[in-house]
Amino acid sequence: MPELVFLVDPNSNGHHGTLCIRASYVECYEPIRHVSYWPLHTGLRFDRDVFDLFPELESGQVPVNACFASFLFYFTRQNGHRIELRLVDTGRTKPIKTTLEKIDPPKSRLPLRWHAGHWQKLTKRDGWTYA
Repeated sequence: MPELVFLVDPNSNGHHGTLCIRASYVECYEPIRHVSYWPLHTGLRFDRDVFDLFPELESGQVPVNACFASFLFYFTRQNGHRIELRLVDTGRTKPIKTTLEKIDPPKSRLPLRWHAGHWQKLTKRDGWTYA
């Protein structure tokens, strides 16, 4: 599920950054997660305004609902208010940061394999099952 995050500029001592959608997907054939940060158009002039508008960001990442066909994201507050967020250049938006994360295997005494985007373990009774 995509998340709303404030990606801090590492050269700014944590005071400046970009409001982004953090989206990830897992490779099917390798234990690797691709994480991309997509910039949002906010119309806000100062970074402090982002935290005034989204105080939930102070505690970390915030889940959002996505409508990828129109490049819109919806954030619903606990009080029911829904905020619409839009990518900077709609369909032409490029991620400002992409990382690859290795997905370590779970601890197990049984043989493990990566299959179809998940770790599996080999059991005598059921064969290959989700680890």
